[in-house]
Amino acid sequence: MRSPVPTNSDHLKLQQFKKKNLYTIFITNIIHGFGFSMFNVVYQPYLYEITQSEVILGYLATFGMLMQLLPMQLSGKIADKHGRKSLILIGLSMIVVGLIIIVIFQELVLIISGITLIFLGYGIRDPPKQIFTRENSEDKKHGLMFSLMFFGYFAGSIGGNLMVTYLGKPAQFYFGIFAGIIILQIFIQFFFLKEEKSAQPFQSKDVESVLSEETVKKDLKSESSWITIFKNPKNRRIIIFFLVDSMIWGISLSIYTGALVANYSLTKEQIGVIIIIFNISNMIFQIPCGHLVDKIGKKWSLFLGDSLGFVIFGFALLGWVFRDQYLMPFLYAAHFVLGIVVSVFLPAQMALLSNLDKKKPTEYYGIMNLILALGFMPMGLISGLIIAKVHYIAPFIITLLLIPLELLYLVKIFPNDK
Repeated sequence: MRSPVPTNSDHLKLQQFKKKNLYTIFITNIIHGFGFSMFNVVYQPYLYEITQSEVILGYLATFGMLMQLLPMQLSGKIADKHGRKSLILIGLSMIVVGLIIIVIFQELVLIISGITLIFLGYGIRDPPKQIFTRENSEDKKHGLMFSLMFFGYFAGSIGGNLMVTYLGKPAQFYFGIFAGIIILQIFIQFFFLKEEKSAQPFQSKDVESVLSEETVKKDLKSESSWITIFKNPKNRRIIIFFLVDSMIWGISLSIYTGALVANYSLTKEQIGVIIIIFNISNMIFQIPCGHLVDKIGKKWSLFLGDSLGFVIFGFALLGWVFRDQYLMPFLYAAHFVLGIVVSVFLPAQMALLSNLDKKKPTEYYGIMNLILALGFMPMGLISGLIIAKVHYIAPFIITLLLIPLELLYLVKIFPNDK
């Protein structure tokens, strides 16, 4: 027996349903950006204050990243089968518990347990959240929707950065505020995010459809997603590009802020101004760049973003050359342009990585993030060795020399999307 044919009224209700979801995500991105920016500013200095060791701080930073990566594929797999909303809320709840632990306790073992919960929570939440955003946006406006979400996040982060800069409270104060903000976010998303229930085209199935489904189930069980994601030539070309891109840019950006402090002795206030300029640039360009991604396509948006790398690292080199007189203006300019790169590159990247597979988009997104992070993680060590053995500006020069290879790959090999 066939199910009722959808009407124009049903389509209108579905569009309204999706718009409410996007409004909810946008609003919660603003408040989350406000809270996370406070956390991000004080988190590593707090760990250093507790451990009094840069080595232990490095280990804890790497540990946190690993904890965020490990659950991504499993979270995606569960979300594809049982829905996105529940995984989003579980991840946020774990972050709250972790924050409460590091607010209350100062013993290193308990702090590590709190860090574990925080980053596991992000790893569980992020894949379903990004796929949920894509599923609720219009087919030809994925770039714009991701840009709007990033705009909300960066708008909130400016307020958080300013709050830390001017209040000067202990780190636990900001951790507590962030926990309260996430509790509010859980409340909003629990009541206002609505998940569409997938409808089957037939209530009863014929023999052929049953056999077909059994075949698909058998194939899915017998073959790992890690194998199937690479079998598609288009996916393979996309994965190779983003992996290489994370490594090339990671050489210069993985320890960039730390290197600024080490080489130029910048103060916390100077670093804060740099971050605010970066966030303001993101706010200004996110929505225009989202429109641009949808207009010129994801491939050429990536090309534009990578091309601006010449400007960013050129400014970084000029800052070193004229460091006695014009260091800060060149650093401000570099971060302003970096904000433009993020605005045009991230929406294109998210639109591509959230659509690698129709049946298992969240799981594939989780796998892809793990691959990219594995490429980015060693770059901090490599960059540190290059700076120690060669020179501070050596990573910038290496990135500048390798960016043309990325651009050539985009032109000759990367799949077209227009």
